[in-house]
Amino acid sequence: MGVITYTPDSNKLVHVTKVDFAKRILPKAVQLVQYDSVIPVIAVNLYLNDEDYTIPEGVDVNMMVRWSKTGKPFVHKDILGCNASRNIAYVGIDSDMTNEYGEYNPILELVVLEGTVEKKMGTFPFKVIVSKNTIEETEE
Repeated sequence: MGVITYTPDSNKLVHVTKVDFAKRILPKAVQLVQYDSVIPVIAVNLYLNDEDYTIPEGVDVNMMVRWSKTGKPFVHKDILGCNASRNIAYVGIDSDMTNEYGEYNPILELVVLEGTVEKKMGTFPFKVIVSKNTIEETEE
């Protein structure tokens, strides 16, 4: 399917971070609160050796996020999309990502489809800290 163009709605809370597919330096952590979902979006600025990196067009490229959860299955899902210049990836946050507080290092994956096989063109972790919510979530 490929990466689509996405613009966050005005009701979204956009957290900004960056990744450099070559330098491998972890940027400042994104701060979320336990049970946050739907409203937060993480805008990930893409770089390669300190230069803007543009998601290639014309090939079947997808970008996904792999979010590890301690002792639990990880979340693996497509990003929401990218900006028109294709150098910012937007990661949507859902309740599976924030139902437990703690420190996470999700992996942003740039994946190309060759035949029926997904091959990773590049990956990079970024840091997210989910702070404990002092009010327990209740089921309705």
